[in-house]
Amino acid sequence: MKNKMKKIMGWVSCLLILSILEPSKAADSSSQSDEHLTAAPTTIDTQLDALNQAYRRWYGLESQSALSRIPLILIVQESGLTTVRGNQRVFYPLPKQSYNHLKNLLHAVLGFYGIMTSNARSGTTPNWNELGTFRNDLARSLDLIKAANLTDEEKKLATHSLTELLIGTDEILAHRTLNSDKISTLLSNIRPDLETLSQSMGDQHSRHLATTLLKIKSEATSQEWNDLVAVVAGHQTPRRGNLETAVTASILGKELLGERIFYAENINSVEGALGFLQTLVGDSQLSEAVFKDPTRMWRDLFAPVSRYYVSEDFYTELKMGTPKHHLFAE
Repeated sequence: MKNKMKKIMGWVSCLLILSILEPSKAADSSSQSDEHLTAAPTTIDTQLDALNQAYRRWYGLESQSALSRIPLILIVQESGLTTVRGNQRVFYPLPKQSYNHLKNLLHAVLGFYGIMTSNARSGTTPNWNELGTFRNDLARSLDLIKAANLTDEEKKLATHSLTELLIGTDEILAHRTLNSDKISTLLSNIRPDLETLSQSMGDQHSRHLATTLLKIKSEATSQEWNDLVAVVAGHQTPRRGNLETAVTASILGKELLGERIFYAENINSVEGALGFLQTLVGDSQLSEAVFKDPTRMWRDLFAPVSRYYVSEDFYTELKMGTPKHHLFAE
């Protein structure tokens, strides 16, 4: 295998060198390649696509069968937990009223940052009417949060944060001046409130989640619980320290993270989570059958070739880096 890879890498190197030494030929080749890619599908393409769909259907049926052999699947979402036993599903809702009420403050912060930053951008004339409408929205949130289902301390902190944003917006509108320093100062003033409220929300949510997990455990047989596989349906971008994953691992066992507890970003439904798990299970069994390595299909099919460009195994995590290399810095 190593010898074959060396030969492949040698061929790739030769092709790269030839493309550098003979740019005209490389350009011709690129042009021909582009023409091929933009050409209308041929009869053979259509037939091959039809065959590929048939092959994938057979593979899908087998991976679906493998999924059905898992006695108990647990789908964990912010709104609640769903147990799946074959075609039977049971939903266990989590109390969300306090969380939803506090989410209004978090969304107000998102909105404040978005509208203020876009209007403060260099070369942009602030839309004062738009900012005035946003100011009124903040006032409505402030009125509503006073009647929200929150503890007295949570109400106090949320009220303080919204008041800070409202006063700051009023000053911006009164003086018709808006800059990034003003925005940064206002957001910094409410940071302690947000951190405390995040801790409070997290504590409540984790207690409810842990209690529900233990209830599910008490209703499951020992075999079901020992073979249980959990999928935590997450946000659009990967999150380090996801709370639902941590609480699930604390009940099932931390050693099962990545083995029987999976975090899947950008999954918003039970069906989506089951589809994700079906792919994991199917690929694992295919990997064992073909490569005698149950994790092989969890790596890119062309991973051996990718090592020519990045020598070590890698997973592209989110890294903002230093300001110098910050892709999104203004």
